Amino acid sequence: MKRKVLAAVILTLASITLVGCSASSGDNILPPSDFGYDYRVMDAVELQQNLGSTTFESPFANISDAQTLNVFTGGSSSCPPTISSIDDTDSGAIQIKLASNTGPCTMDYVPFGFQITAIKTNFDFSGKTVYLCQNGTCNGVPIKAS
Repeated sequence: MKRKVLAAVILTLASITLVGCSASSGDNILPPSDFGYDYRVMDAVELQQNLGSTTFESPFANISDAQTLNVFTGGSSSCPPTISSIDDTDSGAIQIKLASNTGPCTMDYVPFGFQITAIKTNFDFSGKTVYLCQNGTCNGVPIKAS
């Protein structure tokens, strides 16, 4: 009887742990029709190629071409940032809103990169001011030469 109870407790704890971990991953591609952009998370190789040997300290962006913006930010390795929306209603600015993480996260700080591609015709990221927004606060992100 003790073995059955112990097995049930272990199975329950394992299920809770796995559900908690999977809640932070999920699909990080927003439907392009929602805001006229598509984005994807950079893998470790792309991230290293873009960051090079620079020490990552604060968010920044660079423009690959007129319709592709790379945004670099950081966060917990167990709760990676995800984009909830992109707003370009101000013709000179782009607001990238990050979803809030609700689960428990590790206290490490690792870099993450997003490649955002405009699918609007004749759109150009050049000359735009980029803002990264989380928890109701928006901060300007410097655009560095790529």
